[in-house]
Amino acid sequence: MIIFLCLITVIGWTQEKMLTGYVYDGDGPIPGASVVVKNKQLVGTVTDIDGKFSIKVQNGDILIVSFVGYVSKEVVVDNQSSLKIELITKTTELDQVVVIGYGVTKKKDLVSAVSQVKGDIVENQPTVRVDQVLQGRATGVEVISQNGAPGAAATIRIRGLSSIQGNNNPLFVIDGFIAGTDFNLNNLNVNDIKSMEVLKDASSLAIYGTRGAAGVVLITTKSGYKGQTKPKIELNHYSSIQVVTNEIEMLGGEDYAIYKNEEAQFVSGEDGFGAIDPSISVPFPDPAKAPNTDWTDLVTRHGRISNTDLSITGGSDNSNYFISFNYFDQEGIIKGSGIKRFSLRTNIDSEITDWLKVGIRSSVSRFKKENNKVSYSAIIKNVLPVREVYDEEGNYTATNPVSASLQRNPVADIELRQDNDVVTNVMGNGYIQIQPIKNLTIKSTFGAELNYFKNKFFLPGELPERKIDNLLAFGRIRQNQKTSWLNENTINYNYEFAEHAISALVGFTAQETVYEKTQAQNDLIPNDGLGVYNIGIGEIPGVDNSGNGRGYAKRTMLSYLARINYNYSDKYLLTLVGRRDGSSVFEDGNKWQNFYSVGLAWN
Repeated sequence: MIIFLCLITVIGWTQEKMLTGYVYDGDGPIPGASVVVKNKQLVGTVTDIDGKFSIKVQNGDILIVSFVGYVSKEVVVDNQSSLKIELITKTTELDQVVVIGYGVTKKKDLVSAVSQVKGDIVENQPTVRVDQVLQGRATGVEVISQNGAPGAAATIRIRGLSSIQGNNNPLFVIDGFIAGTDFNLNNLNVNDIKSMEVLKDASSLAIYGTRGAAGVVLITTKSGYKGQTKPKIELNHYSSIQVVTNEIEMLGGEDYAIYKNEEAQFVSGEDGFGAIDPSISVPFPDPAKAPNTDWTDLVTRHGRISNTDLSITGGSDNSNYFISFNYFDQEGIIKGSGIKRFSLRTNIDSEITDWLKVGIRSSVSRFKKENNKVSYSAIIKNVLPVREVYDEEGNYTATNPVSASLQRNPVADIELRQDNDVVTNVMGNGYIQIQPIKNLTIKSTFGAELNYFKNKFFLPGELPERKIDNLLAFGRIRQNQKTSWLNENTINYNYEFAEHAISALVGFTAQETVYEKTQAQNDLIPNDGLGVYNIGIGEIPGVDNSGNGRGYAKRTMLSYLARINYNYSDKYLLTLVGRRDGSSVFEDGNKWQNFYSVGLAWN
């Protein structure tokens, strides 16, 4: 009897019942809202035109109520026979803020073509460069990887080519600082990025004048949070492995020798279809004894990637800060190649008063890149499996065993050649922002960049191709230094009345960039001991020193800019942009050039 009563109780508790409900928001019923039972995907319904629904449920079930543009809600079914469920509107993507030149706007108010990539999408991706992050994530932006070497730059083309002979690289603007089209993206830590916006059409590019002709990539780094009095410390690390996939299957030494013998004895034949003449001598009398060297296996490895990020964020009632440190280490698949990078970033904002705000964005990075010493494709095409790495005396081989021509030894290249880049980059951008009256903002920024590049290239005399020709060592050092400063002053005014909204911007900017380069080389270095640092010895009168020299270039630019955005009833949009650039690189009499654009949109 007791067991029977328990069964009745369980059956009663799990019995299905019909539940009715009403889904609404602040404006009334929501027709078409989805109502499903959690973990029971086949049990569900939608609300009718009056926002009402009915569904079979059991006590303890959880209803998931959702609709596009609203925050989904979960409701536990108890002993209710009916429910009233209110959904809250969520911020849609159209209300998200997008960075544009010298300001921000909402997506729904955009007149121009702008693509946005948010930083949270690309966090902890096994990549060292920003251009690799953009690949496949921004419409109208073509990113082509040139090769798989660590730190290798990709080609970025925004809506095709804008010049036949000129520079087609986009302009990079980092936290408002115009870094130029030649900025080395290895200097940036991908995990420091808050968002990236790509300006693609004339309406958005005109605000940057001639330098924005091939497109503009705006990079905004992360900031802290006001009111976060307790510092937040985050430590992220990831490791990964790169391997060669779909390797090309190469002939072994014996198979190659057989084919080579067949080729040597192949003649036209009496019937014209070809025949084998065994009387002709062959290069490999005993193919089974031919050397068998797997060159691709000797020069490749599993490439290890390791990335560590440490960040500290925090703030107070009127300030915030973001500090990050990054260490990135990547071994290339080709032995002897790789990149190591250290970077430090500090972003600080502070509201001194209700009308005065100041801030700074600064970063320091240093990386060393070991360039590839050999070409994987050249090994596949040119280096024979019947060639030994070392001769009988233990020296590196230096010739092709079939043609007897002089040929580089890939293993010797990896072990003896030197080719590396060392880059140090320091960038800082500070601002002061004043709001004297409501809706009027005056902002002045001053930024500077120092970029120092050094390449060391050394071919020791022990390299087999140099040793066989009795050549001494060759060394070269290239040093490039870029210094740049930028001052920008803008005034923004926003005003709304009735169904009208107007945003106006005027500004003045000045920038100076100085390039200096030095190169020294010597192909008569008598001693390998100190490598490239022996470059100053062994000079002989009459030696060609055409590779030695210095270079200097200085560019200045003054610009005036203006933009007006007009919005009527969130439906009719108008953008007017004008910029006047004066540049030292323009010829006399034509130092100034104007750039205009008009953008219209209807929602």
